[in-house]
Amino acid sequence: MQTIADESPTCHRFLDALGNRDWQQLESILDSKMRFRALVPGPEKSGELRTSLDGAGTVRYLRLWFGEADHFEIKKSEVHRVASRYHFSYLIRLHDEDGWQVIEQHVYCDIRNGLIQGLDLLCSGFIPDPKAST
Repeated sequence: MQTIADESPTCHRFLDALGNRDWQQLESILDSKMRFRALVPGPEKSGELRTSLDGAGTVRYLRLWFGEADHFEIKKSEVHRVASRYHFSYLIRLHDEDGWQVIEQHVYCDIRNGLIQGLDLLCSGFIPDPKAST
């Protein structure tokens, strides 16, 4: 039976870098030739696929989505392994020019030697926060 290395620390490093919006640190744990696929809500709630074939392109999407918020916080997160892949999810609360919003994203990724090789992301979309007064 083949032993699979525990790569969960890479997931936690991703979450820490995202939580701090440290784009340089985030890119450092993404393989430069990685594959990124993200399904995000589009106009009238139809799904749209965003893709990139490198770490820099992946970070560009994350920065586009979260970089301009004047308040950004990961409210909760979870990491676990699914066979040879990893799953992590996070709930973000942010404030930007559109007001207070919450976003949940689920990620499945392939990690080798501490670098994310492939990342598949499903996004809830930016949803107005019902607790907008705080």
